[in-house]
Amino acid sequence: MKKIYFMLLAVLTMAVTVTSCSDDDPYATATSSDNPHILDPVFPNRVNGELPVISEFNRDGSFSMTVTVTPAEFTTVKWNFDGQESHTGMAIDTTLLAGTYDVKVIATTVEGKSTFREGLVNVKPLDTDPYTSTVGVERIVASGGSATLFGGKLTDIKSLVIGGVTVDAQPSSDGSSLKYTVPTSLADSSYRVAMVTSDGKMYGANKITISKQTMVVDAAIRSGVKAPVTINGINMENVASITINGKAITDFVAQTATSVTFTCPDLEAGDYVMTAKTKAGDDVKFYVNNTFVATGNLTVTSEKTLWEGHSYVSWELPDGDPNKIFQSTVSSMFNNVNVGTHVRVYYSLKSGDSYHQIQLMTPSWTLLSVGAKREIAADGVWEFVLNEDDRNLIINQGALAIAGHGFYVDRVTVE
Repeated sequence: MKKIYFMLLAVLTMAVTVTSCSDDDPYATATSSDNPHILDPVFPNRVNGELPVISEFNRDGSFSMTVTVTPAEFTTVKWNFDGQESHTGMAIDTTLLAGTYDVKVIATTVEGKSTFREGLVNVKPLDTDPYTSTVGVERIVASGGSATLFGGKLTDIKSLVIGGVTVDAQPSSDGSSLKYTVPTSLADSSYRVAMVTSDGKMYGANKITISKQTMVVDAAIRSGVKAPVTINGINMENVASITINGKAITDFVAQTATSVTFTCPDLEAGDYVMTAKTKAGDDVKFYVNNTFVATGNLTVTSEKTLWEGHSYVSWELPDGDPNKIFQSTVSSMFNNVNVGTHVRVYYSLKSGDSYHQIQLMTPSWTLLSVGAKREIAADGVWEFVLNEDDRNLIINQGALAIAGHGFYVDRVTVE
């Protein structure tokens, strides 16, 4: 009996020993037919459909990451940047120009089974670097069309490289924007842009999208009754008709590659559905709630527009710079504007600036009674009721001037 007991104990000890050896190598039984898994790192989930940021660093740093996969001996890992294969291997350590990159890590077995992780890598420019930002939808462009990038420290940029094609760049005098012509040799797609200085240095400028679609890029379209309405976009020479409140408009006041001007129908004040068709019968797309859809909106109002555009303002610029203060709403515009009129200043933020402030005054830096400096955190409207003192200041001192930093004046209206 004792002999049998010791034999059983020996067998049990052997079983424990074998199990312990297996624990030292948990993947020893992996085969080429197993499904692949990326065990580490674990990327965060999407939020509201947006990819997570998995890495952020200055452009003098590098993107470094190592992945752990199973079955490791039967799996190849590839790294795609913006949909293009860039590296192969379990680890990566690479430098990148400033910008945001869509990075996908794809693990594929020898039998063709695959899985992936995907996220964004943000590479920030250095404080001394030229940089670009995104103001609206200016990065959606038409082949062969004129386009603009906004940013800062751009005065020394001489050219852009877009999808391997080099084009000339014309910086503004204050270095806040670059004008360029979109190459005609590139197909519809998204392309990363690099800026090149006069001494050949390259800096990242993120991406643009070239499209043949006809798109209206105005976020808000307003007009007075029977007044001219100009809608802006790309490939606008293809617009054949615009329909508002069921009435089709085919006679335009003016039409170019970037805009169409028509006369607003005789409608009561309110919001009206707007659609449009191209000469080929396709829907024109409208920019609504940060996406492009087939239906836009026209707001008919009794507002009168004194000025409309996109003028940067920064009191940090030197004296004499036209963008130090905004003063295009000159006093003559207010000759027939009565006390009690509602004045509205529409503005949008310049996202790359470190702070955002606005004040209303005259070209002599005399504040209006309602014009004390404000902090602003989002695009908006400053509305005030014109009183007699402020009207006299505007007329006697030359203009309604707008000062501050970190924003664009988009429109000034009275009602």
